[in-house]
Amino acid sequence: MLTEDIEFSAQSIIEEVRISYTPTAILYDEQPVTFRDSWNQRFRWAKGFYQVLFHYGKKLVAHAFKNPRGKKFACYDMLMTIAPGMLLTVIALTFNGIILALALAGFMPPDLLVVSSIVSMSVCFLNYLIFMFVFGTITTISEWKNIRAATGKKIRYTFTFPLFMLTYVPIALVALVKKAEWKQISHTMSVNVEDFLENHEQKH
Repeated sequence: MLTEDIEFSAQSIIEEVRISYTPTAILYDEQPVTFRDSWNQRFRWAKGFYQVLFHYGKKLVAHAFKNPRGKKFACYDMLMTIAPGMLLTVIALTFNGIILALALAGFMPPDLLVVSSIVSMSVCFLNYLIFMFVFGTITTISEWKNIRAATGKKIRYTFTFPLFMLTYVPIALVALVKKAEWKQISHTMSVNVEDFLENHEQKH
């Protein structure tokens, strides 16, 4: 599948293989530097998560009921990981938008419905932005030394991160209907073995 690491995790949990967190593990990865490459990468991720959900969702639900308590939580946790949270948010906003449009058009009693729809949509939007800002801030602070960027950029990107994450809305929708094709993501960073070992020795 497009997200083979998530698929492997889902398979492992269903087969009752324990997955643990390793705090000393370090992943060396170069992220896309253009929005187009980022869109293509995240589109493949969204498509892959849908694939894993459709293929393993029922098995995770079934195992969540029959496994011991600790393994039940592992199944639930994995199910929440692959659940289309962004899609559910879009559906909720769309539903409230339809109710608002019908009320304004006179097809439904306007007063209470208009207010409740506007409040619901606003709260959903603000909660998302606040959560992403807090999440981005915690990540920036905890990974400050590992982020290769100037101080000003780190601070600026923390504030623009929620807006960047909003682009997952169209990505989640497009991934539902569009077939995923492999598109190369350009990488410009080059690190040789000597540089890697020197950096590793400095940190330890």
